[in-house]
Amino acid sequence: ALSPALVNLFLISVVFSSLGIVTSSFFIINKMESFILTRSLISLAINIFINILFLEEYGLKAAVISTIISSFYLGYLSDFFHKESKELFWIKTKILTLNLIDYEQETLEFKLLFGKIKVKNR
Repeated sequence: ALSPALVNLFLISVVFSSLGIVTSSFFIINKMESFILTRSLISLAINIFINILFLEEYGLKAAVISTIISSFYLGYLSDFFHKESKELFWIKTKILTLNLIDYEQETLEFKLLFGKIKVKNR
Protein backbone atom coordinates (compact mmCIF):
# COMPACT_ATOMS: atom_id res chain seq x y z
CA ALA A 1 0.00 0.00 0.00
CA LEU A 2 1.09 3.53 -0.70
CA SER A 3 1.67 5.22 2.62
CA PRO A 4 1.68 8.99 3.21
CA ALA A 5 5.35 8.72 4.15
CA LEU A 6 6.18 7.26 0.72
CA VAL A 7 4.18 9.96 -1.03
CA ASN A 8 6.05 12.64 0.93
CA LEU A 9 9.34 10.98 0.05
CA PHE A 10 8.35 10.80 -3.62
CA LEU A 11 7.65 14.55 -3.61
CA ILE A 12 11.40 15.13 -3.19
CA SER A 13 11.85 13.91 -6.76
CA VAL A 14 9.45 16.63 -7.95
CA VAL A 15 11.97 19.31 -6.92
CA PHE A 16 14.73 17.76 -9.04
CA SER A 17 12.38 16.99 -11.93
CA SER A 18 11.26 20.63 -11.96
CA LEU A 19 14.87 21.81 -12.09
CA GLY A 20 15.46 19.42 -14.99
CA ILE A 21 12.47 20.73 -16.91
CA VAL A 22 13.59 24.34 -16.55
CA THR A 23 17.15 23.41 -17.53
CA SER A 24 15.92 21.55 -20.61
CA SER A 25 14.57 24.84 -21.96
CA PHE A 26 18.07 26.28 -21.70
CA PHE A 27 19.50 23.32 -23.62
CA ILE A 28 16.87 23.54 -26.35
CA ILE A 29 17.45 27.28 -26.82
CA ASN A 30 21.19 26.62 -27.09
CA LYS A 31 20.74 23.71 -29.52
CA MET A 32 22.01 21.11 -27.01
CA GLU A 33 19.29 18.51 -27.52
CA SER A 34 21.86 15.70 -27.58
CA PHE A 35 22.82 16.64 -24.03
CA ILE A 36 19.18 16.26 -22.96
CA LEU A 37 19.10 12.80 -24.53
CA THR A 38 22.39 11.73 -22.96
CA ARG A 39 21.52 12.80 -19.45
CA SER A 40 18.02 11.32 -19.77
CA LEU A 41 19.42 7.95 -20.84
CA ILE A 42 21.91 7.95 -17.97
CA SER A 43 19.09 8.80 -15.56
CA LEU A 44 17.00 5.98 -17.00
CA ALA A 45 19.90 3.55 -16.58
CA ILE A 46 20.37 4.63 -12.95
CA ASN A 47 16.66 4.09 -12.25
CA ILE A 48 16.57 0.67 -13.90
CA PHE A 49 19.79 -0.46 -12.18
CA ILE A 50 18.58 0.50 -8.70
CA ASN A 51 15.20 -1.12 -9.35
CA ILE A 52 16.82 -4.37 -10.51
CA LEU A 53 18.96 -4.46 -7.38
CA PHE A 54 16.36 -3.56 -4.77
CA LEU A 55 12.80 -3.76 -6.09
CA GLU A 56 12.17 -7.38 -5.22
CA GLU A 57 13.36 -7.02 -1.64
CA TYR A 58 12.10 -3.51 -0.80
CA GLY A 59 9.18 -3.12 -3.21
CA LEU A 60 7.62 0.31 -3.53
CA LYS A 61 10.22 1.91 -1.24
CA ALA A 62 12.95 0.92 -3.70
CA ALA A 63 10.96 2.36 -6.60
CA VAL A 64 10.53 5.67 -4.80
CA ILE A 65 14.20 5.86 -3.80
CA SER A 66 15.36 4.99 -7.33
CA THR A 67 13.11 7.73 -8.71
CA ILE A 68 14.57 10.26 -6.29
CA ILE A 69 18.15 9.28 -7.15
CA SER A 70 17.61 9.31 -10.91
CA SER A 71 15.73 12.63 -10.70
CA PHE A 72 18.58 14.05 -8.60
CA TYR A 73 21.02 13.09 -11.33
CA LEU A 74 18.84 14.27 -14.19
CA GLY A 75 17.75 17.60 -12.73
CA TYR A 76 20.84 18.59 -10.77
CA LEU A 77 24.01 16.50 -10.68
CA SER A 78 24.39 15.92 -14.43
CA ASP A 79 25.08 19.62 -14.94
CA PHE A 80 28.21 19.36 -12.82
CA PHE A 81 29.88 16.92 -15.20
CA HIS A 82 29.63 19.02 -18.37
CA LYS A 83 31.43 22.31 -18.92
CA GLU A 84 28.51 23.71 -20.92
CA SER A 85 26.19 23.41 -17.95
CA LYS A 86 28.47 23.70 -14.92
CA GLU A 87 27.33 27.26 -14.23
CA LEU A 88 23.74 25.97 -14.13
CA PHE A 89 24.86 23.50 -11.48
CA TRP A 90 26.08 26.34 -9.28
CA ILE A 91 22.91 28.35 -9.83
CA LYS A 92 20.84 25.32 -8.80
CA THR A 93 23.09 24.81 -5.77
CA LYS A 94 22.30 28.35 -4.65
CA ILE A 95 18.60 27.67 -5.12
CA LEU A 96 18.65 24.35 -3.27
CA THR A 97 20.69 25.71 -0.36
CA LEU A 98 18.41 28.73 -0.08
CA ASN A 99 21.33 30.94 -1.06
CA LEU A 100 23.41 29.90 1.96
CA ILE A 101 26.29 29.23 -0.41
CA ASP A 102 27.58 32.06 -2.55
CA TYR A 103 29.63 30.91 -5.53
CA GLU A 104 31.94 33.16 -7.50
CA GLN A 105 33.03 31.72 -10.87
CA GLU A 106 36.32 33.61 -11.11
CA THR A 107 37.85 32.40 -7.86
CA LEU A 108 35.81 29.29 -7.09
CA GLU A 109 35.20 30.76 -3.67
CA PHE A 110 32.38 29.45 -1.58
CA LYS A 111 31.15 31.69 1.19
CA LEU A 112 29.35 29.68 3.81
CA LEU A 113 27.55 31.01 6.85
CA PHE A 114 30.55 30.29 9.02
CA GLY A 115 33.48 31.14 6.75
CA LYS A 116 35.07 30.73 3.36
CA ILE A 117 36.44 27.80 1.43
CA LYS A 118 38.75 28.55 -1.48
CA VAL A 119 39.47 26.07 -4.23
CA LYS A 120 42.00 26.53 -7.02
CA ASN A 121 40.39 27.27 -10.35
CA ARG A 122 41.62 24.75 -12.94
